[in-house]
Amino acid sequence: MAPERPRPLSARERVEQAFARYLARERGLASATLMNNVPVVRQFLRERFRGGGSGSPPSGRGTSPASCNGTRTSTVRDTPR
Repeated sequence: MAPERPRPLSARERVEQAFARYLARERGLASATLMNNVPVVRQFLRERFRGGGSGSPPSGRGTSPASCNGTRTSTVRDTPR
């Protein structure tokens, strides 16, 4: 019998993993810090993107960070030198 293939990750799960990698690699945070921070992000993503269980937002809501509370995200080009 062939081994079972793992199910594909949802968009929300991919974001969670990417955030955990960022905290570990780019910020150099300890695993204990990850254990404290990743669940907060997981809860935020669940509450913000409740629609469909696939990690997609509810209909009528934007998916970009810029759509959250009328704020705008910064890019490298926006950062003063």
